[in-house]
Amino acid sequence: MTDRTKRILKLLVRGLVTAALLWLIFREIDLDALTEALARARWRYVLLSWALGVLAYWVRAERLGLILKKLGCKLATRKIFRASAVATIYSLVLPGIVGVGVKWYILRSFTGKAAQALSAMVYNQASEVLLRLLLSLVLVAATNPGGAWWMPALCLAVTVVLVAGLLLLFHPRTAARLVSISNSLLKPLPAFVREGAMKTIASSQVFASTGPGFHLNIAAINVVSTLFSAALYWCCARAIGISVPATAFVWQASVVYILGRLPISVANFGVRECTLIGFLSLYGVDAATAVVFSLLVFSNALVMAFIGLLYQLSGISRAEKAADTS
Repeated sequence: MTDRTKRILKLLVRGLVTAALLWLIFREIDLDALTEALARARWRYVLLSWALGVLAYWVRAERLGLILKKLGCKLATRKIFRASAVATIYSLVLPGIVGVGVKWYILRSFTGKAAQALSAMVYNQASEVLLRLLLSLVLVAATNPGGAWWMPALCLAVTVVLVAGLLLLFHPRTAARLVSISNSLLKPLPAFVREGAMKTIASSQVFASTGPGFHLNIAAINVVSTLFSAALYWCCARAIGISVPATAFVWQASVVYILGRLPISVANFGVRECTLIGFLSLYGVDAATAVVFSLLVFSNALVMAFIGLLYQLSGISRAEKAADTS
């Protein structure tokens, strides 16, 4: 079986998973109620959510710029934002973390350093996922939305384990040991794969040798990014009259974000809807309204994809003008 055939099969499987999840969702929903919920949306809140979504992407671009700088790659925030916007176009087709490869390709072309760009992106994604996970665990433990007695204890226990793991990961001595183990595990792989992976791991060692101030700074930016996402969710909720505590949107936005990193479905369709329907049902929101809420959240990805399309078209236009003058 060729690589192209494998890629096509994987895309077909994800498409089938997406279709199956959406079928399960919509067969339980009154389409008239869905249309009614969409028709009563207050679009000023939707527009505000779009603005917050763009700001969140800009904050993430600033964060990635700081990480790249730590690895010796200086890159303007506007170029990183451009790479993120263009990558959003492809993420609508290439699910989860697979679409991130497009962003890496663009950043590699900007910096000329493939391993450093990959290390920066891995640290960038991992830091946000872990921060959002920790925030979610703490908030779920504090609010206990399901009411189960064991939930706060479980969340706090997982939080302690994650924090301990992070301390070991970024301690110079244990980090060096982990790098040695990783290099040993990579030996059976083909040379071109092994060498690329080792270069990436070697360049990422700078994160273990840097002081805690850098990691705390990145964590603070992650908090700002997460709050923008929560505010975006709040705006979408206000748009259709959903009443949910604002703190709940912090952990729920984080859950949807983390699940979106997994290559399960296309553009996170189905997974996002199932997650939000289950979440909003805790607050008495019907499935049709929850689906409209999910579509409003998804519209932010379309806005970023449109911005990415404008970047692409402007790049093509500049290339054509350069060709005409040469």
